[in-house]
Amino acid sequence: MRRRLYPEVHTALGMEILFIFAPMRKTKWKIGDTLIQVFPNRAYLLSGILVLFILGVIWTFMAKGSPSLQASLAQGYIFVVIVAGFFFANAVTAFVFDANAKTVTQKWAGILTLKTIAFDEIAAIDPVTGTNGLTYAIFKKSNRHGKGIRISSYYKGFEDKTAIHFEAELLPALHHMIFGNQPAATANPVHVPISSFEFYKEEGEIYHMKQNKIFTAVLMVLCLAWWYYAFTTPGYAPGKSPAREFIAVWFPLVLALVFAFILTNSWQFDKQRRVIVSKSLGGLTKKEIPFDDFIRYNIVRKSTNLIYTGTEVKLMFNTPNGKYREFALRTFMNTNKIQRFLDETDEIMGVKR
Repeated sequence: MRRRLYPEVHTALGMEILFIFAPMRKTKWKIGDTLIQVFPNRAYLLSGILVLFILGVIWTFMAKGSPSLQASLAQGYIFVVIVAGFFFANAVTAFVFDANAKTVTQKWAGILTLKTIAFDEIAAIDPVTGTNGLTYAIFKKSNRHGKGIRISSYYKGFEDKTAIHFEAELLPALHHMIFGNQPAATANPVHVPISSFEFYKEEGEIYHMKQNKIFTAVLMVLCLAWWYYAFTTPGYAPGKSPAREFIAVWFPLVLALVFAFILTNSWQFDKQRRVIVSKSLGGLTKKEIPFDDFIRYNIVRKSTNLIYTGTEVKLMFNTPNGKYREFALRTFMNTNKIQRFLDETDEIMGVKR
């Protein structure tokens, strides 16, 4: 496999508060001869009970102290039941794997079909690690490195007993149903070399990774313009504290320097010497990494305050001291392009998978 983990990194303040009512631990499932039902959100049952109780108590006390609210007492309780009902509906939402139809269907509240995926469209069911713990997700062939479709609740990690139970009992059954009857791949598949590269520019035995830096260059120019205006305009930051003056005047210059550093970064793959050359500051700093030290790719899906900020492709290498080292190679907003990028990188390094 090209990768085992699909890390998902979040940066946010108080993220745990947002997941108070999220499913946290256990996934329920029913395994039959031709049907497997997976319930990833059963912990929402407790959330629904809590919502029903808390909102019900709040509404009761509000109505008790207000004659005008007592006239709509029943409507208030109906609203509380509806809100709690959404939690209960999520709790019984199921993924139904049908061996006869060769499909997996997501049914909200166990009734409403949200999506149906043919087994032939599924590339893998893999673990996803992130701030909120470990989950398992379906990845489609059309977007092998995308977000995936979560089919489990959140576990603490691979050592979690409930996660171990998921791996030991449910995953083998799912793999057998989805992939078990597919013909085995040929022992020596024919390798078709890539002759036209989309993400690399070929110059003899050296391949330069193409990078779209227009947006970064625009940001650098804007920051420089901001700094120039602040620095040359009298009274732009009068009476400010040193910290506020730094933010108002010098902070844009710092940002411009950061963007300039990014603009000077480059990656070269030298097939003749079998090394990856990483350059920055116009070549003043340079690192060389042997192809032979390459272990695998590490693909990280990143978000800030629940807003997706891109999927980063990293290279993991061995080091002389026996430890691992990672290098961020490229960030994609469109995850459909990641597989082609990995195939081209494999072709240049001579990696067989």
